[in-house]
Amino acid sequence: MLSETADVEVVGTAIDREELVRQSTRLMPDVVVAGSSLVLPDGPVMVSRLPSAVSGGTIMAAERDTDELLCAALAAGVHSYVPLSSPREDFDAAIQAVAAGAAFLPTDVTRRVRQ
Repeated sequence: MLSETADVEVVGTAIDREELVRQSTRLMPDVVVAGSSLVLPDGPVMVSRLPSAVSGGTIMAAERDTDELLCAALAAGVHSYVPLSSPREDFDAAIQAVAAGAAFLPTDVTRRVRQ
């Protein structure tokens, strides 16, 4: 899906937390998109281990969408939280926002946060 997004080049993939850190250090991507299993449960420790070379930040693609996971992701310092069930447009918007140094939450997630 990411490779089909306009203006996005997938430069690497990782299957575990350690490889995520190694790949992001070596490849210096603008944005890291990682599943919740790669970002959490280590939370702030894992996100803080991503190198400063990740200029935009981290997007968590949530395999399961719960309030607890959302809160943990935000507390961990991710710049965007997008449930995998979200429409493609949300992923595109997240990538663009995070690459520009901003944050992004899909509209339905924002509504939950505001309640």
